[in-house]
Amino acid sequence: MDAALGRYDEYIDIRDPGVFATWQKTSGLRCLVCQHPVTVYHSSAKNPFVRHGKGFGVTGDRALRTSARETFLHFRLKHWVCAELRVLGSEDARVETHLEARTPDVFGHLHGRGFAVEVQWSRLDHSDAQARTRDLLAEGADEVLWLTRPCSWAEKLPVLGITSFNPAGDDYEAHTGFLTYRPRAGLRPAHISVRAFLRDWIAGDRLAWAHPDHKKGGWATVTDWQQHTKAQAEEIAAKKRQLAAALTERDDLRAKFETACNSLRTTADKLTRQTTAAEQALTYRKQLEAKITSQNAELHRADQSIKTAERERSAAQQKMTDLTDRLAEQATQLNLRAAAIFALIGLCLALVFVVLLT
Repeated sequence: MDAALGRYDEYIDIRDPGVFATWQKTSGLRCLVCQHPVTVYHSSAKNPFVRHGKGFGVTGDRALRTSARETFLHFRLKHWVCAELRVLGSEDARVETHLEARTPDVFGHLHGRGFAVEVQWSRLDHSDAQARTRDLLAEGADEVLWLTRPCSWAEKLPVLGITSFNPAGDDYEAHTGFLTYRPRAGLRPAHISVRAFLRDWIAGDRLAWAHPDHKKGGWATVTDWQQHTKAQAEEIAAKKRQLAAALTERDDLRAKFETACNSLRTTADKLTRQTTAAEQALTYRKQLEAKITSQNAELHRADQSIKTAERERSAAQQKMTDLTDRLAEQATQLNLRAAAIFALIGLCLALVFVVLLT
């Protein structure tokens, strides 16, 4: 351990050579954790420490020593914060001051305002931290600050994420929870000295915790918040101009769209009429095709009838030819018979004449 409490509960950092020299010759130091007396000494490596007397402190078990070390680091930050608040003017700053339902790790007043600091070493659910913050604000704290090792909800509550609970110097550093303004980039996370932060925080008008966007919150100087809100206002104004231009363009596009819709409706009506006409023409064509098919069938039947008639005519002509030939043959026979008859008649007449002559 390298820090302790003095006779009046003041925080004593014996890493300072002058402080070490003072308490090397003076008793009265007490352990931050158990309040038992401690004395300063140099380790074999010449590093300054404080140690308990015989029968006090943790010895033996390594796990217990580790736990005691973590507890000491936790308590050291509490007392360090308390000492800083006193230096800044909060004379009633105390560690673990009981309010009503809550006991903040550090609490003090300055200029009529209550300041509560919670030092969180172990993991804590966001809902529990939120409830504790709400209770502290209801029980007399005007400002609440969390100094945490785990940082899972650092962007949801007024938190500073501590880089190390065991810094090399006499100040702590926060690596998350604090924002600085950067032109064209907005508010971005930045490291900050916890001592410098406490100085501005307790002043009351230099720092503020708020949300740079709808998801994340953080601490920033009032000046940076002003620059951020100004940039946001300018961005909003630019967005409004863009929105106005977009709305104008939308109205133009809507008018063009309506015109196009009317044109499409007209074209659709025309297409409907043309489709109806085409369907009617197609129906008429089908009717004509059916009629043509029927007429083709009739023509085919007529052609078959003509062919049949031609065959019948040919047969009739053949019959007439055959009949003519028979008639000609019969006429020839008749002519021959007639000639024979005439010859017989002539012969008979000749006989008659001969008879008559005789």
